[in-house]
Amino acid sequence: MRYKLSLIICLISLNLSAQAIQNEIDNQVWKPFCRSLMSLDTAKYMLLHDKELIRVERGNGKIYGYDIYRTNTKSGFEQSSILNKKNAGIKFEVELRFLERVATDKIAYEVGYYKSVITFPDGRISKYYSKFHVTLRKAKDKWLLLIDSSLPMPQLTEDEFMNAKGMHG
Repeated sequence: MRYKLSLIICLISLNLSAQAIQNEIDNQVWKPFCRSLMSLDTAKYMLLHDKELIRVERGNGKIYGYDIYRTNTKSGFEQSSILNKKNAGIKFEVELRFLERVATDKIAYEVGYYKSVITFPDGRISKYYSKFHVTLRKAKDKWLLLIDSSLPMPQLTEDEFMNAKGMHG
């Protein structure tokens, strides 16, 4: 009986620890990630990435380091900003959902879906989905994206997206 009780306490403790790590990652990386994307803030967005970043765009077979990814991100954000100014009233939203989250206190691997929704002033809505695989590293009490891989998923349905788990905390 004592063994079973110890095992249950150990499992509960491990689950609470994993949830605490995921909460920390959500608060340090994913929530600021979504905010910086929606506000097109390159500087804040890139602060979420390790300087040793490996960015893999699986759809077009490209791999970048931090500097090229920062340049590409800045260019993309500037183009989106110009589009927003031409089409005043565009609303841009980002949401993430998770299929798998595995973490220790220093490294994490996560797989999930990314959804962006663009609502135009005339009411048209465009939704874009992709699947991501990331590895995060914690250094100096801060989680950062170390490896970021994504693949467009135009066939993904809203139901499939919503069946994945949302963020914690």
